[in-house]
Amino acid sequence: MFQRFDVNTKGTDLAQDLAPYIAGKTLLITGVSPGGHGAFFAETISSLEQGLKLLILASRSLSKLKGTQDKIRSINSKVEVRPLVLDLQSFDSVRAAAKEVIAQTEHIDVLVNNLGVMAPPYSKTIDGFESTFQTNHLSPFLFTNLIMEKLMSALEQRVVIVSSNGYRLGHVRYNDYNFHMRLSQS
Repeated sequence: MFQRFDVNTKGTDLAQDLAPYIAGKTLLITGVSPGGHGAFFAETISSLEQGLKLLILASRSLSKLKGTQDKIRSINSKVEVRPLVLDLQSFDSVRAAAKEVIAQTEHIDVLVNNLGVMAPPYSKTIDGFESTFQTNHLSPFLFTNLIMEKLMSALEQRVVIVSSNGYRLGHVRYNDYNFHMRLSQS
């Protein structure tokens, strides 16, 4: 069944070992800009002989999606690839993307929430939240919940949250999630 995975395991080895579990499945992957982790994951699973039914690639703009979409089509033209514009800095964009998924997709077997930002300059989103907090936490939570009916209609569903060790750098300021107190002290 599974080989033992460790820090030396390559993504391609893992994908080959787990291939039977994603054959014929519908996957939605966020954060698939060319050269990033999401794109690498999408390209790797697209190369498997036991192919996916549908691969939905989500990113903040169609131009970012096109490079990854073209690469996947060159790897395996049998995989149906569908682009989805999803800008996590806008709840309106999140809602529109979820509405599109609900209207156009029978079900989602696996959602990989990979999209995120790290250490951008302080700014607020159009919705009034600190941009990192909304992009990495609020919007993925909203998106996942809005498409939950499509996840629950799959026989076996998974939600994968890709994260980092950034949480070790500080604690969550529940009383000041927009970091107002910290900025006023500088």
